[in-house]
Amino acid sequence: MARAKSRLSQKKTQGLELNLEKKPDTFSAQAIQTSTFKTVAQNYLQHLPTLFLGIIFSALTFFILTKVEPSAVQHLILPNTYLPFLASSFLASFFLTSFLLLNSRRGFFLALAITIFLFLRVQQVLIKPQILLIIISPLVILELVFSLINRKS
Repeated sequence: MARAKSRLSQKKTQGLELNLEKKPDTFSAQAIQTSTFKTVAQNYLQHLPTLFLGIIFSALTFFILTKVEPSAVQHLILPNTYLPFLASSFLASFFLTSFLLLNSRRGFFLALAITIFLFLRVQQVLIKPQILLIIISPLVILELVFSLINRKS
């Protein structure tokens, strides 16, 4: 009987040791999740100046839309292009999307697509799904090519 009790107590202590060994694994998984959250937060904090630039250019775009007469900027530098509006909207969308995506190349491509779309709308071109496909497909192909080039090197 004494042997049975000692064997039973040995099994219990082995079970406790096994349970203690399993708990650090769950804690390490939580630590990994916490550390990835911290690195993502640190990345966004490092790119905070791009957010501020995006807000400044968004305010400039808002100012152009609300306070400036369209005829005053319509023929500036190039005829019938509304260049100050398009430039400020490009810079605003570039900095904001670069901050959100934490990638300036993808932010540039997305800002370029938005600006092309705005330019076509200002020129009163009807936007159909085919035109959107024509705008977006070269940018997606370029992104894929650059991603493959970066992956190889």
